[in-house]
This record gives sequence, C-alpha cells and structure tokens, in this order.
Amino acid sequence: MRAFLLSLLLLADALPSAAAPRWVLNNGRDALRLAAGQADLAFKQGLITITPTGTDATLSIPLAPEERFEAARYPFFAFRYRYRTAIRQAGLFFTTDGLTDLSDRSYSPFPVEGDEKWHDQIVDLRAYAHCNWKGTITGFRIDPTNPSDTNSVLAISRFGFFPSEPGARKFLGEADDTPDPAKETLFPKSAPAAVSYPPEHFSRDRIRIGAWGNFRPVDLDEAYIRTYASCGFDWLIAMPGISGGLLREPLLQWCDLNGIEAYIADDGYLDPVARTASYAAHPSFLGHYVVDEPGADDFDRLASLCNGYVKLTGGKVPYVNLLPMYANAAQLKYGAAADAIQYYDADPALFRKYCDAFCTKFDVGYICTDIYPLDWVQGRRATYRDYVESINVIAASAREHRKDFWCFLQTFAWTPSKRTPTEAEFRWQAYSLLSFGCKGILCWTYAGTEPACPSLVDACGRRTDSWYDAKTVFQEIRRLSDLYVTYANLGAFNHNCTAAVPYLRLSKPYTGFDAIQEIRCDAPLLVGCFSKKGGAGSAFTVVNMSELEEVKTADVRLKLRGRTFVAHPRGFPTELQPDAQGFVRLLLPSGEGVFVTVD
Repeated sequence: MRAFLLSLLLLADALPSAAAPRWVLNNGRDALRLAAGQADLAFKQGLITITPTGTDATLSIPLAPEERFEAARYPFFAFRYRYRTAIRQAGLFFTTDGLTDLSDRSYSPFPVEGDEKWHDQIVDLRAYAHCNWKGTITGFRIDPTNPSDTNSVLAISRFGFFPSEPGARKFLGEADDTPDPAKETLFPKSAPAAVSYPPEHFSRDRIRIGAWGNFRPVDLDEAYIRTYASCGFDWLIAMPGISGGLLREPLLQWCDLNGIEAYIADDGYLDPVARTASYAAHPSFLGHYVVDEPGADDFDRLASLCNGYVKLTGGKVPYVNLLPMYANAAQLKYGAAADAIQYYDADPALFRKYCDAFCTKFDVGYICTDIYPLDWVQGRRATYRDYVESINVIAASAREHRKDFWCFLQTFAWTPSKRTPTEAEFRWQAYSLLSFGCKGILCWTYAGTEPACPSLVDACGRRTDSWYDAKTVFQEIRRLSDLYVTYANLGAFNHNCTAAVPYLRLSKPYTGFDAIQEIRCDAPLLVGCFSKKGGAGSAFTVVNMSELEEVKTADVRLKLRGRTFVAHPRGFPTELQPDAQGFVRLLLPSGEGVFVTVD
C-alpha cells in the first residue's frame, strides 16, 4: 500500500502545470487519479475496468486549479468505452465558477451501448437545454451508466474535452486498448494479499483509520477483512464476537494479510502474560480493548490495570475510549451508564479536567473519544452547537500531555435525531479533526446490527452507499498521511464565527500563526496550525465551516508568508501561485477541507 500511495504522489507531481482537459486510462497514467463511488476499480495489464457495486456508480478526477478550463473553448466531450450492461444511458455532471454544486442543472445524458464492443461517443455540451456549459469548468463527474447495476462490467479507455469534433475524434482514434502483460496489476478488485506485513508496518507513524468491528461471526472470513481493508481501514477494534475463541487466530492472520492492526476483546488485559501467550508476538496484534466511556471515578483502577499491562507486554497498547464533552456531570464521574440526567449537558471546564485526569494517570500514547455532530432538527440538517469546542478541549489536553489525539466520527444514524453522513459530511468531520492534529480516525460502527440501522456494512454483511462514501474520503486521508505526520499541531483558530455557526466557537484559539498574514473570505472557516517537526516550515488546514444544510462554497483568499505553497486537495499536491496582490486562492465546496504546506 505504501508503494501504491507513493506511485499516486509521483503521478500527481508529474502532471504538467497546464494540462489539456483530457485523460488516458488504458495504457496511460491517468487511471490512478480516478475517484470512484459505488464501484470497484481494477487496473490490470494496463487496462481499467469498473464494476458497479450499487445503483449510482460514479467516476471523477479532481481538478487542480491549473487544470480548470474555459467551457467555451472546449465544448466537445469525447468518451471511449466498452460495456457489458443492459443500461442504455450515461451522463456527465459538472461544476463551474457560477454553478458550484453537482445537480440536474448540469446533467448531460448521452446514450451508450452494452454489446461488449468498443464505442466512441462525442457530445456537444452546448446543445443541452440546461445551457450551463459556460464560464470556467472547476470539476466534473461521469456516471458511466445511469443508473448502474451490479451485473454490469464497464471498461473506459479515455475521455476528454475538445475545441472541435475532429480533434475529439482524433484523440479517440489514437486509443491503445491492447492488454500489456508486462504491466503491473496496481489495484485488483479482489486478490488475496501475497505478503505478511512486518511489525514496523503497523508501528510506523501515520494517520490510523479504523472502526469498531462488531460484525457477525458468520460473516468473518478473509474476503470480509479484505473488503474492510479496501475501504481504507488499517486498524480494527475487534469486538468479542469476532476476536475470541477459535476466531481470534484466523482474524489476526487475515488482518496481517491485509495490513490491518487489531485490538482484541477477550479480557486478556486482566492477565496478559498467561492469556496472550499464543498470539502476543503476532504482528497484527496491537493490544486489548479494555473499556468504553468510563467515569473518572474508575480511572485509578483502570490506570493500574493498563499501566501494568504496558509493562508486562513490552509496550502493547490497551484501548480505552472516553466520554464526549456532551456527557453530563454524573456520567463524567461515574461512566456512561449514569444517564439519569440529560445526556447533553456540556461543561468544557469539567470535560477538560476529565481529559487531563486520563492523560496524567494512564501511561499510554493517546487519548480517544467520540463526537457525533450531525443532527436532524425539524427536518433540516443541523450541527451539534459545541462541535469545534469539544474537539478543541480534548486536543488541547493531548498536546499538553504529548499524546496522540484519536476520535470516532459519526458514521450512521442510529436514532431519528441523527443522520447518516454523505461523502461531504464524512470529509467535513475528518478535516475538522485533522485541524486539531488528529492521528486516529475511527468509525462507530463498521457494521449495522439491525436492518433498520445499517452502517457502512449492513446486518447481512452487504456494503451500503455509505461504505463507498467513506472509502472515497479515507483514501484521500491515506494519500495525505505520510506528509501530515511530519508536522506537529499547534492548535486552531476560527474565521467569521457568528451566531449563525455556533458550532465554530472555540476557547483559547491559537494566535500568532505567522504563515498566514491575511484571510479574505466571507464564509466561516476553521484553520488548523502546524509546524514542521525538526526543521523549518509550517502547514495549515482550511475547512469550509458553512452549515452543511446550506451547501455553500467558500472562496478563500490567503496572503501567506513563505516561498512555496502546496495545497493537497483530495490528497494530491498542487502548487499555489499568488496573484498580483500576493494572495493565493482556494475554492472549498460544502464540507471540503484542504491541507497546505508552506516552505
């Protein structure tokens, strides 16, 4: 996986600064830039195939600022494909500087054939009734069929935008769709891992991405764990049903084959020398799950167990997850079960004492909680009003005590007042956490336990639409991980925090971040501040904090102090060029965040 991520970064680095808006997939370099939704991609012997896994398979290539282009100059869309499908329609969506979200206002359908032969399709985008092919094209999405079905197998050779129909036809005619056996299979749809991962693979510094794994034992096999890994996870909190008895050894083996480290929940922490003898040295074994959401009154007992566990196991990691800030005073003292008082009773000062007590008493290198901010209020999307402050408090405690900050993000709707995140909402939560230095992002929970409340995988082990949304975001984070961990988080501050966005409020914002001299933006923003570890340089995150219900794009102009500025939209590096006034520009759609380095 590290080699694959490196190939992605090298690919992005190799892009020309003024690339023409056309992309070669078969026997070309652009297949690795594809972002897929509800689809599995395979790139074998130089050729790409797409297998839909839901009813809304999508493909896109994020456009760097220098790749955006004028619609009037490139009105012809060219598309070469070979399909096995019963569906006869595909489509293109796009965004512009005046049309900032993907919607029916840009939908441009076109016919396709499903006879397993190569076809060339050329579409004049000026001919559609929406009349929106104008201005600057800032992004696009292809629906290879619309809708999609899981019985289809789709191959796409190349596509692009052209000034003329002859130019489009020439591009399509130059396609090379011959398999090349000498070319490596880069990301097969389903292939068992050929290697076991050494311990240093698991212990390396990185952004961990994991989930609370409470899936059914009947579903557990190597293919299930491979699917888990393919969503972007490299970390698993394995609940008792799948980590005890006869399942423990094969679970660890399957995790090892797929580059996943696992917490085991078999009470082995109570006597780690005797109970873990058969698997203590397994490279995928990270440590034991201990408890979820304890009260501070139990910290001394738990710390004694956990600190002794660390010493007896030579550094294995016991796992404890803390209460969130919106727990009431009784729960912070006695644990989650003390729920006689209303749960939402936020007290930042009391929560900070709770976090500091954990950091002081527990000899572990992290502090972890869960924060679920996505609500429904009277049929509209709303955000937990202390969201940013709740992250700020625990992250500040982590920084002061030199611990990593880990956090569960909201993954699904388990009650009518909560909502299942969209792709944008997964991304928004992730970048909000990354702004405070988060190095462990977890999902509660990977698998739904009831048919009415599926999570990423439903109660029968089938992937939901959310699985694909999460996968898209987690792949972005993994592309960013190696760079991100070379910087130390200093804190965060807000911009344009008003009564309309109470969730953006935070106490003790970080001040004096010299890399940013000026911000010009009407939208609310969250800015995370970072310094280079062991050297000169800094970095920051910028997150569009507009209420997600409003679906607003933030137009951010920044005057920065430095020589080189590299943004990483969707995890791909893009150098920013200041304008005549010395400002660089970032366009952040709803829910979008970006990591920027300054040298």
